[in-house]
Amino acid sequence: MILEKINENVCFGCSACVIACPTAALRLYIDERGFLKPKLVGECIGCNLCEEVCPALNPVFISNKPDCFAGWSRNKFLRSFSSSGGVATSLSLDFVSRGGYVVGASYSNDFRLVKHEVAKNPQDILRFTGSKYVQSNPISALSLLRESNNEKFLIIGTPCMICGVRKLMEKKVLSGDFVLIDLFCHGVPSYLLWWAYLKYLEKRIGRILFINQRFKPHGWRNFATYVVGTKGIYLKTHKEDPFMMMFLGNYFLRESCFKCPFRLTRSCADIRLGDFWNPFFHSDLLGLSLVLVYTDKAIDLLESSKDVFLRAIPFEAIYASQPSRVIKPLNYEDTFKTLMERRDLEEVLRTHFKFIALKNKIATMQSHIRNLVLKLARNILFSKQV
Repeated sequence: MILEKINENVCFGCSACVIACPTAALRLYIDERGFLKPKLVGECIGCNLCEEVCPALNPVFISNKPDCFAGWSRNKFLRSFSSSGGVATSLSLDFVSRGGYVVGASYSNDFRLVKHEVAKNPQDILRFTGSKYVQSNPISALSLLRESNNEKFLIIGTPCMICGVRKLMEKKVLSGDFVLIDLFCHGVPSYLLWWAYLKYLEKRIGRILFINQRFKPHGWRNFATYVVGTKGIYLKTHKEDPFMMMFLGNYFLRESCFKCPFRLTRSCADIRLGDFWNPFFHSDLLGLSLVLVYTDKAIDLLESSKDVFLRAIPFEAIYASQPSRVIKPLNYEDTFKTLMERRDLEEVLRTHFKFIALKNKIATMQSHIRNLVLKLARNILFSKQV
């Protein structure tokens, strides 16, 4: 039985064991620390299928070295509101236009939860666009795939989730023709942090109507969080926004994320996508995707797309663009304890992040001043030339 061999420090919360269980004896729930976790709710018959499909106990990887590309959507509109280069959105739209289904993550109506859904039309695809920085529950979507009749599916998710899907395919739990896309993943933060953040936002702008955590008003590299509420608008750069500050600082991430076996190129997907931070494209403001191609299915998918542009890059460029590991902060447990006890983001900020927030504000002001000076210098130079 998987719950006897895996604990919260190892479990990814990917849901593979729940989907695999032939008696529906397992259920995925959010535990006291705010993470998705399997729970025994029925009778175990000892088939051990849950253990066999578990990516934490039995990870699998595509063995061949991937081909590497910088990529972006030719559709500048899609690219502008996508998290990076818009490749995932363009591929998804192409896929449904040819009669396939896309499985991706979207917010619940109140933004408190993220879950995977099955999309058949372009309107639903747009719900998947943009990063959701909490873990998605894929149970309802993957359960539908158990009953599919060899339809074609494009499934997009975190590396651990996609590894679970691959193992479910191997065990014939899921049926259909699948193309798998995983993402360069920083880690998944606790829902306790997310809910405290929503409360923080609602105090300022009312009930949340729209969230974009990779908004690009100042360009892709200085992306911002843009939230529309019933009483106003919230707009902060990722260095000023408290949620992004904590998330990018590795606070409140799942324990297993610090020991993730799927970093950099270790994947069991057909394609891996993520941000491509590279000095050769420093002037680009719309965003770039890092595209790793592992299988013939991936090649067929990319070649069939008219909207995705790819440029070959050296394999070594991956190391400069993506971190090889995510390090746990020294005061991780102290900050988590405060969050669990108070459930208040402002209290967590006052107790643990006062000086970091001040430092980020100073850095932002310096950046604004530098941009103003450069703009003034360009204007003076231009007036002299005229």
